[in-house]
Amino acid sequence: MEFATSQMYVDSLVEVDDITHLSQSLEKIKNAVIGNNKQKHNLIMLGVVPRLMKLLLDFRENTRLCSDAVIVLTSLAKGTDINVKTLIDCGVVSLLFEGLSNSDTYFIESCLQCLRVIFTSAVSPVDKLYSDQSLLNSLVGIMGRSAVTQECVACIVAHCCWTADHQEAVMRTDILEILLPLIVSPLFKVYLPALKCLSVLSFRNPVVADRIAKATHEANPVPDLVSRLMHWDRPYPAQLWASKCIAYLHRADALESSDYLVEYMTLPTLVRLCDKGRDVEVRVEAADTLAYLIELDVELQKIASVTDHLVEKLSGYFLLPFNTADNEAVNLPKFCELTAAGELRAAAFKTYSSLAANDEVIRKKVAETDGLMDHAMCALEDSRVRLSACRCLLSLSRSVRLLRTSFHDYPVYKPLIAILDDSSCDDDIVSVVVATLSNLVLEFSPSAESLLESGIVKKFSKYLDSSNYSLVVNSVWGLMNLAFGAELRVKTEILESVGLERISQLLRDNSAEVVTKTLGLLRNVFSGGADIDVLLSTYGDGLIAGVHWLLDADGSSRLVVHCLCLLGNIADGGEVAKQRITSEQELMRQLVDRLHNGDTEVQIAAVNVVLNLLRLDDQGSPERQHKLIGLGVQRVLQELLSCTDSVLFEKVKTALQQFSVS
Repeated sequence: MEFATSQMYVDSLVEVDDITHLSQSLEKIKNAVIGNNKQKHNLIMLGVVPRLMKLLLDFRENTRLCSDAVIVLTSLAKGTDINVKTLIDCGVVSLLFEGLSNSDTYFIESCLQCLRVIFTSAVSPVDKLYSDQSLLNSLVGIMGRSAVTQECVACIVAHCCWTADHQEAVMRTDILEILLPLIVSPLFKVYLPALKCLSVLSFRNPVVADRIAKATHEANPVPDLVSRLMHWDRPYPAQLWASKCIAYLHRADALESSDYLVEYMTLPTLVRLCDKGRDVEVRVEAADTLAYLIELDVELQKIASVTDHLVEKLSGYFLLPFNTADNEAVNLPKFCELTAAGELRAAAFKTYSSLAANDEVIRKKVAETDGLMDHAMCALEDSRVRLSACRCLLSLSRSVRLLRTSFHDYPVYKPLIAILDDSSCDDDIVSVVVATLSNLVLEFSPSAESLLESGIVKKFSKYLDSSNYSLVVNSVWGLMNLAFGAELRVKTEILESVGLERISQLLRDNSAEVVTKTLGLLRNVFSGGADIDVLLSTYGDGLIAGVHWLLDADGSSRLVVHCLCLLGNIADGGEVAKQRITSEQELMRQLVDRLHNGDTEVQIAAVNVVLNLLRLDDQGSPERQHKLIGLGVQRVLQELLSCTDSVLFEKVKTALQQFSVS
């Protein structure tokens, strides 16, 4: 019966020239589909969308009739994402953009309201918006016609501005000059979308953020105007997005962390919005934004940790947001409750992670939050909050005290290892897990031996072939920590697991950070006196070749220093190691060249190598000294006595004394 009725509605739009009849048909369809997703689906299946589009083309001069047709399209789009996708596939978006050139404001508003539904949906055709700059220009160009156009355009831009390219394209429309008056509008539905628009434009974009921070409206700086929307008497969404805007400006280096608006307005506002009485969405976004605001700034982390009992307040995020009575009162579906609970827990972990990122006192305070480690252990089993929990544990694992207490009391490494063994986990989670385990394998960590027994060396080594940059860096870091002060068997296992070929590739990586971490790994492996000779006898050829390449390459002074420090470690070995270095003519030439280097840090590192080679109580010392003299090392050191750096001078003087004794 219902399907037959739908067919009747569609048929009423076929080849009818009577405007009154069409208007009545559109009114009936509009009333029939309101709140009725099944009816919307039936009409779409029966082809109502192409017929509405034909009506728009055939009666384009009758803007009132066309507006009614667009309103029906809007109602259909509000049904499901499948409905929206059907409208997009039928070409409705292009037709609506054509309608924006009409002179009738009401019709333009109708088109924009439909476009807003489409572009704020989960299947938003964002690429369409940026495929032609003229589309953006036309969209922004009509923004000032009415409050409705202001609201709709700002909403569309705010939801579709995702990347730096998007931000650049939007800024080419001169939207900033149009947005500024809107943030002081008395209408909530106007200034909130405008605020969102400003926020997304400045997100991680220093150029745009700087323009916004320096802009003024009626002689008032824009950041000051935005901050007025944080006042307690404003609606919570306004307070939230005003805080987001200032937070994004700060993170894009447009505002200093010490700026009054950041330290005394934004931070306290976000903490206040985390209160239990707020809507779940507000609490979640406030905590997320706060975590982003303080993530890299130690002083802001310290201030936040003592603001309005934030640490204790966040512990409330681990409680279900609705009790049974409330749930029944609002008829909230169970899955919504669980989703809200997951979002709250994830937000709490993110904020704890930022709070505990640097300061030991804050870490202790966070770790002592009632039940936190229990919640973290449970969260590692929940895919919705696993990443946030891992980041929180990563921050806490930077504390030596917590490694020996909380991380010992709770076998955190077990679920972390399970994540590494789960092939379904994406690289972002695995990277954070590897970073956390890199701290847990340090020699003073009670978990270190258990992790070695679990095969952590092979697990770290496996990720060195990953295309994920962070995962590679963290894996090298983990191996470096494993090698620090390790027994010969562990060092041997690391070298065998990684392999000389992969080490050589890492030393030639385009990333300076990867090369530096790899050199750090090798320095930890090739340390410990007698161990060096044993390892060098097996792995010396590949290692020396890598050092050759790095010293010959046109690398930074920092990399050269790390390379020379590795060479100094090798020179600190026994007779085999020292003989290996001095027998490499090209390597010795490179060492002398670095002594001539004008960079003081490089020269200090090079002199350290010489000092280890010259050590008088080592076997073969006279022969090595004679060889160094022949290479001109003594002469270069004498020239360095005129240096102005006190550390370099003392090391040079000590080395020359070694020569004089011989």
